[in-house]
Amino acid sequence: MFKAIILFTIAIFSWNIISSFGDIQRPRCPNDFDEKHKMTKERENEIYDDILNLSKSDEIVRELLIQSGRVPPQSTLRGNELSVTVYTFPVIFHVFMSGAIGSVPEESFQKQITAMNVAYKRAGIMFSFDSIKTYENSNYFNCENNEDAMKMATGVSNEKYLNVWVCNPSYLGMATFPWEYDETSKLHGLVLSYLTLPTSPGYTPYENFNEGDTLVHEVGHFLGLFHTFQGGCKSKDFVKDTAPERSPAYGKPCLKKPARDTCSSKGVDPITNFMDYTDDFCMDNFTPLQNARMRSMLLKYKKGIQ
Repeated sequence: MFKAIILFTIAIFSWNIISSFGDIQRPRCPNDFDEKHKMTKERENEIYDDILNLSKSDEIVRELLIQSGRVPPQSTLRGNELSVTVYTFPVIFHVFMSGAIGSVPEESFQKQITAMNVAYKRAGIMFSFDSIKTYENSNYFNCENNEDAMKMATGVSNEKYLNVWVCNPSYLGMATFPWEYDETSKLHGLVLSYLTLPTSPGYTPYENFNEGDTLVHEVGHFLGLFHTFQGGCKSKDFVKDTAPERSPAYGKPCLKKPARDTCSSKGVDPITNFMDYTDDFCMDNFTPLQNARMRSMLLKYKKGIQ
């Protein structure tokens, strides 16, 4: 009897360790996401040139370049002629359920919009809550490997709305890049695990992903950002003010000393950046050039919301 109790206690302890580890190590995006999305140096140079050219007419991009330590090119426009327009994405949440599983209160979606607006404010990009479309007992609840069919069946005017499909994939979220499809394609948008929205009464998301930063992260991809660790120490996220990072950071390294530093080049790992893999607790920023890049991508590829 005593031996059985000991074995049971060890089993419970091991399960707790495994569960905790699984939550900490859970990937935000599919494992092959970076491998599928690469870009040439020449194309990246074109994107940076777009940012520089935009700074001649857009005050927000101009200020972001200055904040990053870059000197923007001279503009023929006066200061009050430069654009400071704030662009807003109306967001439609498509919620797929299996019985009662998958239900998320509206309060969590409202909190999600607030989290996104805080994160993207410096880029002059905002989000508004449009609607929730619920699909009960849907075959798309387990949406992994069915993402395209799900989008084609339910997407709404992707050139005018940000469509977010909330379902039950093994990853936390997945996004399309702005250049992948025509602006009107129903394949544009974001897939999100129903267990990653902000906590609200009656709803318990994953413990370490309960502040809404998964969708903030995925919108970053939707507006042209790569992971901070893409390419490892060779720094293939192509953003000049994010320090290189050998591998994704998990858990809460922001609470640890000394700071995580996996590459020999200047700067510690950007573990608080929204485009890393740390817990929501640690994530709180985009860099100025990340913000400039996203604003430039919006103006180039998202004409429908301008």
